[in-house]
Amino acid sequence: MKKIIFTTLVAFIFLSSCIASHTGTVSSGPLIHASDKYIDISSGYSSLVFVFGLGNAKKQELVNDAKKNLYSRRPLQKGEYYSNFTTDINKKWIFFIAQKIVVSVSADILFAGDTSSYGFGNAFSKKITPFIPAKNKGVISSDFNGNVIINGDSVYYSYNSKNYNLYVVSSLDKESTVLISCDPAYKSILVSVKQNYFFIKKDFGNPFKIDDKITIAVLDSYTERLVDEEGQVMGYAGNNALVKAKSGFHIASIDKLKK
Repeated sequence: MKKIIFTTLVAFIFLSSCIASHTGTVSSGPLIHASDKYIDISSGYSSLVFVFGLGNAKKQELVNDAKKNLYSRRPLQKGEYYSNFTTDINKKWIFFIAQKIVVSVSADILFAGDTSSYGFGNAFSKKITPFIPAKNKGVISSDFNGNVIINGDSVYYSYNSKNYNLYVVSSLDKESTVLISCDPAYKSILVSVKQNYFFIKKDFGNPFKIDDKITIAVLDSYTERLVDEEGQVMGYAGNNALVKAKSGFHIASIDKLKK
């Protein structure tokens, strides 16, 4: 009986000797401009162990070390900045002899750019949600040229009218839509519906189906003359077709397409 009591007492002392406390702070902003976009999340850590209370490190020094670790783990690229710093301080006593302090700091990374060319970066999107669902399924909207788009449409979009990428329309409302990139090399972005236009990956009864091989006249950059070039139909926007050829993407009137 005495052995059982002794064992229970030792276990109680062991469990109660490991005491942990936790504190944290969150800072908001800045958000320099409304068009700035969240693209990534970074974090840094620092820790220290005191034995019998020996040690001269201050809490602020640990926080600074954690921030330095954050900066080195995810340096800023051109146009990026840190925002929304979060600081967590975890203290743990072990047998009332040693104390371990762990400081972790995290921050959002934003890009100061135009909404139509920069959006939710892949790294940031993956850390907050694996996929942005297509909400508001009943919403129908029209783009700059009056083309009707709905949630779930596959569309080709380019912010510079040169580098087109395939997206899925999501979270559509009358003013804007989230475009989910089908290519992991591109970012998912938030764009204005009314100020842009999209080539929808549907044939709409046109004589040329999606992916059909056709011939169009394109301007040769060397001779500055129109030459015939073979390409593929990628999508339609009203009376225009988006064609992908060897020389790049081209927009041509439907009646200019040839077999």
